[in-house]
Amino acid sequence: MSFESSPHLATHPALVAQAEFGRIPGTVSRSGSFGRSALLIAACAIGLAGCVSAEEQRKLDLGQCSGYGFAPDSEGFATCMMNIDRDRQHMRAERNLQIQADLAAQNREREARADLYKALSQQRVGDKTLSVCNAASGGGFDARTGYWYGKDCRSR
Repeated sequence: MSFESSPHLATHPALVAQAEFGRIPGTVSRSGSFGRSALLIAACAIGLAGCVSAEEQRKLDLGQCSGYGFAPDSEGFATCMMNIDRDRQHMRAERNLQIQADLAAQNREREARADLYKALSQQRVGDKTLSVCNAASGGGFDARTGYWYGKDCRSR
């Protein structure tokens, strides 16, 4: 049984809220996909820009500002080059923030899953139809109680 299809997980409040926003793989997002599409396009553009050496990128930037009609060594040309550099730095900062947000969301999901597995394993104590959790149960070790936990087992 997969994490997404577990009947116990489907009713867990912390995971229901995350599933509503498409944060759990295999669930449907209720929010629009336009923001994700724009983010994907921006990430691809940044990725492609990373395939160009610094010297080649500078030549492209010079060509872009020249293409706008700015003469080299003019104030407008310098402003154009600064704007391109500022925009690139802004895109890098945004990408880094998105990566941090994604990692934080993954950590919250992992912690919510662990909390749920701990609770389920505790609720199943004494259920002889399930095996006792161990290191191979797909959960972890609860240092507070001293027992293993997992999605399809009991803690003792």
